Amino acid sequence: LDKIPFSRYEFYQEPIEILTGYTSCVDNILLEENIHIEAGRGCYYNCKFCSNPKLWKKEIRFKSIDRLINEIEFCIENYHAKNFCFHSQLFTANKNYVIEFCKKIKNKRFNIKWSCFTRTEFVDSEILKAMAESGCKTILFGIESASQKILNDINKKAVIENEIKKIELVMKYKIKPQLSFIIGFPTENEKDLKKTLELYFKYKFMRAADSQIGLLAPVGYSKFLEENSDKLEFDGIGTTTWNTKFFSSSSMDKVKQNKEIFPQNCYFKFDNIDRKKYIFIKMFDIATSYLEETVKYIICTKKLSLIDDLYEEYKDWNGKVDFSWDCNLNIIIEEIYYFLKDCIIPKMEDSKIISDLLYYEYNYSKINNIAKKRFYNFYCNKVVLHKNKQPQEINKIEILLNYCVDDIRKYIKDGKNIHKKKRYYNLEILDSNHIKITELNDKRKILNQNVEVIFNHIEY
Repeated sequence: LDKIPFSRYEFYQEPIEILTGYTSCVDNILLEENIHIEAGRGCYYNCKFCSNPKLWKKEIRFKSIDRLINEIEFCIENYHAKNFCFHSQLFTANKNYVIEFCKKIKNKRFNIKWSCFTRTEFVDSEILKAMAESGCKTILFGIESASQKILNDINKKAVIENEIKKIELVMKYKIKPQLSFIIGFPTENEKDLKKTLELYFKYKFMRAADSQIGLLAPVGYSKFLEENSDKLEFDGIGTTTWNTKFFSSSSMDKVKQNKEIFPQNCYFKFDNIDRKKYIFIKMFDIATSYLEETVKYIICTKKLSLIDDLYEEYKDWNGKVDFSWDCNLNIIIEEIYYFLKDCIIPKMEDSKIISDLLYYEYNYSKINNIAKKRFYNFYCNKVVLHKNKQPQEINKIEILLNYCVDDIRKYIKDGKNIHKKKRYYNLEILDSNHIKITELNDKRKILNQNVEVIFNHIEY
């Protein structure tokens, strides 16, 4: 792999410089906002949903440590890069390799933050300590399912209890485990799905971890595709939904007409669980990242089940969204917002309190996403697409609540009594990175001002 030349970064020099400048002062960045460097190829395992067994023949190769160090140094010197993601399905498979790599990063005093992909079997205290000390901030693990039955069925060769123990170990070293779950497996039943959602929500609401759910994609050369090629159907929704948003309608028509060529943009039509239920779960996963405090209260405190309670209500509700390949992020958030506002929260004894929190989070998400969009449209996209003029959008949102947001948070955390206090909140974009929150009383006297960094979440 050392014979492969460096990526032609100069083709994208200006957007890379803009992105590295932006991310140098932002902690919560997207995986896509790192400088990506291929570290190795291959995987020892034979998971049925994955193409790796056919692509790499269950062999693993790595670039030499010196080659990786040279690439990092090149990106630092030429683009002031500070955040890296090292691509290899099993980056930590060779323990001595990783520990030596970490030593060299420290000796070079790069002062970088980095992420990688691996399996829980290939991390322990020694390797995690070395990784943390060299700047590792995130490790991405494919957990796939919390059901041992499903893990066996997909040939994952993993024990769920061991997976959880390793996740907890990773967090002890202040490294964030980012957990990826997949739903839609052919033998998955309601019980399996509930187990996965329970584990997903457990880590979704932690500050020290994160989790996401993807819909099973019929990946080329995977065992599942070989076994179920006659079950391919197209609705434009899948793990690659965020990517297909850039397709034209005519391109999507060609995908639909040639499912055998574009299987990854399709889905398997199995009879075990309704496809609409899976889509609702994916919508909820996306919206939860923006309505997090409200959803956490509904799921964890009120103990409402996503599929037993919320989905059953959603089926009877007149939803406004056709969650399709060109569906906008804000529309998905809006859909879940109105669903919770109209159907779920009114049935709670503290509905007036929680509806205020939901309204605050919903408006915060709107101004947050305008700021995020503004950065990408007026900076990155402008460079790539040249004169890409964008319509001017609002800079500020003002809302009126019957309760103070901090009081609501204390009420949720400690169960303390809460009293009505009319509060105005001005949510204002300062720049593409920051939002200023101004809290005022009913006489419009300023009580608090706070500046927060915009929140990023991949539409995926």
